[in-house]
Amino acid sequence: MADLTRVRAARDRGRGPTQTTRSPLRVLIVDDEPNVCQVLRDACSRFGYLVTTCTNGEQAIAEARRQAFDVIFLDIRMPGMNGPQVLKVLRRLLPRAAFVMITAYAESELVEESLESGAFLCLSKPLSISEIKDLLEGLSEDREEAWVLLSGAEES
Repeated sequence: MADLTRVRAARDRGRGPTQTTRSPLRVLIVDDEPNVCQVLRDACSRFGYLVTTCTNGEQAIAEARRQAFDVIFLDIRMPGMNGPQVLKVLRRLLPRAAFVMITAYAESELVEESLESGAFLCLSKPLSISEIKDLLEGLSEDREEAWVLLSGAEES
């Protein structure tokens, strides 16, 4: 299981998220298993995020050319382009996105390649919905903190 200490710490700092003043995170889910896409889409939508799903790398690249995403869940092992290959293309298209790799297989080479190519972390299937929620809440707050720093606004 991934270590989400940093994400949970960001969430638990004692101040509530200010996302009501900002748009919700835009999430892209890329997995060749439709049931994984469905479960993640339903959970992320229920948490208030805007969600798009794709079942292969080519679709994901085309979608990333049409619109920006804040968080991308990307399966490591897919037919055609694998996760690390898709990650390298999407990283150029969406340099500010947080990439979360997901896998049901213990392929350390692909996991390592993904992390070296800029993935934020790697989660093992089956995915924990509470872990996904914690992760997205933490990333949402990190985005708010970055906006505060970039805008010169002060935290209240």
